[in-house]
Amino acid sequence: MPPPFGIDGALPSDTAFRYAQLCGYDGIELSAIDGMSEHLVLDRWQEIEFHVSHIRIWTGAMDAGTGDLHDPARGGFHMRGFHGITPETETTTHYFWTVATNPRHDIERVARTVIEQSAATFDEDKTVIEAQYRNQLRFPDGRQIDIHVDAGPNRARRVIERLLQAEPA
Repeated sequence: MPPPFGIDGALPSDTAFRYAQLCGYDGIELSAIDGMSEHLVLDRWQEIEFHVSHIRIWTGAMDAGTGDLHDPARGGFHMRGFHGITPETETTTHYFWTVATNPRHDIERVARTVIEQSAATFDEDKTVIEAQYRNQLRFPDGRQIDIHVDAGPNRARRVIERLLQAEPA
């Protein structure tokens, strides 16, 4: 029986977790879940702008109730990121990223922390992406299982697919 897919072909999280466990994964990292940071009361935002050649991400947080999340001049801690990927060979790519922040105090420490944490996150992502790619090569006809957070990447894939189909032969 096929799994129960939801909006944009995504699985409910509990179903996706079961499938991940069946595939041999012993854990899944989740972030930004209410209740995991009771010591901080924050309003957070993340805006992602997709372009075929790159992605721009604007994310940040401010003390809850201290500003309007819809105001581009809002206060709090901001991070703006640029992520670009360009092919190297048929099966490899170059990945470029940069991040800018607006620290008010201890600028050097904040910059060092942002760089270290970003690099650690990308190293974790690299490990997962490379493992996924090996599995895609090993099981080329395997069905991709998406969860709700895959909605944005799925839309990006459809945009790229339409652009490729529209190219003259």
